[in-house]
Amino acid sequence: MILAHEILHLIKRACSDGDMEVAEKLLQTLELIDARETGAAASHKPLSEAYLAIGKLPAHRRKCQWSH
Repeated sequence: MILAHEILHLIKRACSDGDMEVAEKLLQTLELIDARETGAAASHKPLSEAYLAIGKLPAHRRKCQWSH
């Protein structure tokens, strides 16, 4: 789970830098890790935090081809 937290940090950094293409690829990686994890509460998962971080961005900064 440490790797997932590091990727979450990088997603937040990419979002703050405005590099949404990189954020999207990192999110896909985090989704892969999350699919392998079991038993953790959804509210504590890095993937949930990543979605929340992206959701807080202004709409003009979120414009990219998210897979979801």
